[in-house]
This record gives sequence, C-alpha cells and structure tokens, in this order.
Amino acid sequence: MGYILLPAILIGCSKDDDQAPGNPGGSNPVAINLVEDFSHLENAEAVEITLNLEIPAFRTGQVTIRIAADDGLQFHTVPAAINGFLTLQIAEEAETVAFTLVPQDDDLIGGMKHVDFTISSASEGFAIGERGSVSVEIIDDELQGKPRSYQSSGGGWKSSKTYLYRPDGQIDRVEWETETPGLRRGTDTFYYEDGKISRINYHDGRDEYFYWDNGRLATSEVIDQGVRKSYDVYAYDEAGNIGGKQQFDLQGSGEYTLSHVFVNLFFTDGNLYRQLTYIPVDTPEEYELISTRTYENYLDKPNMFPVVEVVPTVQAQHNLPGSYRVEENGADLQYVFSYEYDTEGRAVRRTTQGEETTYSYY
Repeated sequence: MGYILLPAILIGCSKDDDQAPGNPGGSNPVAINLVEDFSHLENAEAVEITLNLEIPAFRTGQVTIRIAADDGLQFHTVPAAINGFLTLQIAEEAETVAFTLVPQDDDLIGGMKHVDFTISSASEGFAIGERGSVSVEIIDDELQGKPRSYQSSGGGWKSSKTYLYRPDGQIDRVEWETETPGLRRGTDTFYYEDGKISRINYHDGRDEYFYWDNGRLATSEVIDQGVRKSYDVYAYDEAGNIGGKQQFDLQGSGEYTLSHVFVNLFFTDGNLYRQLTYIPVDTPEEYELISTRTYENYLDKPNMFPVVEVVPTVQAQHNLPGSYRVEENGADLQYVFSYEYDTEGRAVRRTTQGEETTYSYY
C-alpha cells in the first residue's frame, strides 16, 4: 500500500496547484516601483509620474501614495490628493499606473523646493518595490540662472560664497567659508529699504548700516555690541559711480579719526578700472598711497557674480575682467584670467597663476 500512495503524495505537492488562476507569479505579490528622482521647471507643463509594475497585474487593485512637500510649494495632482494621500486604481493586466503633477507658477523667487511621493500601501496581490519613493525638485524659474555660489582656491587657501535670494530677487543671505588654512564660516544677512541695502548683519551684535540720500549712498556705520566702531562717508564721480569714501575709526579716547581714503576709478562703460587706498600721514592734507589694484582687458561677457564690490549689492564689474594687477606691501603681482563657459555663455571656471575659481548657478 505504501508504494501505491507515493505517486499520490508527489502529485499532491505539485507546484501548479499553488498558483492562483491567472497569476504567473504564483502567490508572490506584484512589486510596484516609482521612477528615479528628477527635476522639473515651475513654469513648465504638467508632468506625468509613472509607477511601474514588475509584471502585468493579475487582478485589479489600488495603491496609495503619501505626499510631502516643502513649505510654500504650490501644486496639485490629477487625480486630486485627499489629506496628503493619493489613491490610484490598478486595472487587471496593467503594466503601469500614473498620476500627474501640476506645479503652480508665480512671479516670485521662492527657492528650489521639493515634493516627495512615497508608496504607503498597496492592496492584496501587490507590494511596494525596491523603489518606493520619488523626490521631485521644482526649479523656480524666477531663480533659474541666478548666481548660486563660487569657490576660489590656490596656494593652500580656499574661500567660497553661496547666495540665497528674497522673493523680489535681491540677495537675502550670503553663506561664506574660508580656509587660510584655519576654517572660518558665517552667514551675512541683508536688509533693504525702498529697494536699497539698509543693513547687513554679520553675526550677533555686529551690523553695518547704510544711509541713502536722494538715491545715493551718503554714509554707513559699523555697530558692534552697541558701540559705533567706524563710519564711512561716500563721494560720487561725474558719471554717478561711487568714486570713493573716507573711513573714520573709533579711538581709545572716544574720538573718530580718519584712517583710510579709498578712491575708485571707472571706465566709461561703468566697469571698475582701479582702486587706490591711502592713509593720512603727518598732516591732514598729506596721504600715502599704500595699495593700487587695477582691472583691465574686460571681456564681452557678463559678470554674474559680485566678487568685487565697492559697496555690498552695488556691482562694480559688469563684465568679466581679463587681467588684474595688485601693487601693495612692496609687491607687484599681475594676473591674466582664462575662463571656461557653459552653453549659455556664463563663466563656470576661471584660472590664473596658481589659482582657480569655479562658479555655479541656480
């Protein structure tokens, strides 16, 4: 009898009997995967986001997606989400299921933002695959192309700045870092009145204030822990450029004395030509030239970054300089710049003797 039962036992263990009708995968659920992370312009058309089924669905079902977005990002989905969740129906034999992301364009700079879609559950017969989420970067079209950061290095030193913007396009903060070789970093925060720079906070208790008169910068002062450490008085040239300033520093006696005189010379096209720095000597009428910095051979390429500023936020070089000469402390150094550009003609790399600067854009 035992020999007769053996074939029946083998037949009873047949793999085919475990398969559900129409399910080529047996009892294994069908895995659902989202696409790779990607970026999308805020002002572009709606974009379809696809979920891929590992094999065609052997039954109908549904998948639920949880949505998480950065504050301030305006968008909707089709079909519409309810309380932060999106439910999609899966048809039998379907190989994909999809929904549409529709960003809302505006006229303000809100920064780059992200929206994340994560599969939170799937009905019977389906499972969350290895790629259960996708992050979509929404590129702010008003911000796109604006200067983002630059980094310079050479001779054992390094410095960098990253620019963040207000909704109206003006600089909101500058995050900076230097290694000379010790590491220092900080954030400068900008404030405006009537569209012009009014204050920069450098760190707790240290601010620089700017005072304007009829559209021209008249004076500025540095306040550190409630003490007025210095103040500057500005002068303009006939072309309307800031032609120079006098700097007065606080002395131990409580008086302010003239410490430096700065003179700026410009080409007729508004590009900075030369910066001269003087210090007073024996009499108030006598000055000693201690520094000369000269910029020449400007290129017919826009200078997107405010690397050299006479006053913060006031651009002094509208085009890229081709050469730079510095005469100070007994040295006379000359540099010739070479640039590399992206497909839109913007500088992405600058090199000179022993120094390299790279630029990035939003």
